[in-house]
Amino acid sequence: MRSTGADGFTERPELARQNGTHAVASADPLSLLNAPQSRRRSIVTALSSMSAMEVIMQSIKRRSALILSTLCLSAVSFAQPRGDAGKMEYEAHCAICHGTSGAGNGEMRRYLTKAPSDLTTIAKRNGGAFPNQLVWELIDGRSATEIGPHGAREMPVWGQRYRMEALMQASTAAEPEWYVRNRIVALLDYLARMQAK
Repeated sequence: MRSTGADGFTERPELARQNGTHAVASADPLSLLNAPQSRRRSIVTALSSMSAMEVIMQSIKRRSALILSTLCLSAVSFAQPRGDAGKMEYEAHCAICHGTSGAGNGEMRRYLTKAPSDLTTIAKRNGGAFPNQLVWELIDGRSATEIGPHGAREMPVWGQRYRMEALMQASTAAEPEWYVRNRIVALLDYLARMQAK
């Protein structure tokens, strides 16, 4: 019969009878550091009565169980469906003008002086290839390139807005351009996937 002491070590009475001490079976050599002074002698006695292989095997079993439980938790978290960041970004900021389908028919269309472009035909208008760099610059809006026939920009400067958001959050304030980049890359990915075939 085994019992666990207040310090979390498992006592083995059969070893205690052999050695005349309170032998501890689950003692890991590293656990000696955490054991109360009064228990260290019995732990050392238990360890000395165990073969080196037994001590190593116990240590491996404990660590293996810890690693296995960590892997199981990781597998569960990877199995959880993650949202489409590009789609969420589009729906939150772009669909109001460009429409949920990207055809340029959003709710704000009637209030704009220039109708939003049809985002589903970007590749078609560029020889069948999606122009990542050009679309990046249009979304970011912080480049020196003037957009539009008269230099006016109808679309918000998302690069500046994303940067301001990043600077206001403690987790992204140190590297705001990474935050901007990730938001734009997610949006580019979604726009490339919505192209008309």
